[in-house]
Amino acid sequence: MNNKHKIELKHLGVRIQQKRKACGLTQEEVAYRMGCSLTYISKVENGKASCNLDRLLDLGNVLQCDISDLLLGINRGSHPYPAPGFWPMGGGGW
Repeated sequence: MNNKHKIELKHLGVRIQQKRKACGLTQEEVAYRMGCSLTYISKVENGKASCNLDRLLDLGNVLQCDISDLLLGINRGSHPYPAPGFWPMGGGGW
């Protein structure tokens, strides 16, 4: 794993931890709801373990957020598409 990837995992972990705390959940509660270990959740939040897509979707469901909130730090709320001007070089998006 290269250093850039480690940094990105750390940012993902911080966002997951922030969302978890905002939901008023403990790591134990998240682990129980996801059917995984407390150790795994702790490692994810500390940037020591990665998440596959299924785990990210599970986290999104437990934390009541879109996975883009976790991956990119974008809080889209209920809006399914990025805000105008989100795409670089004037791209239209999808």
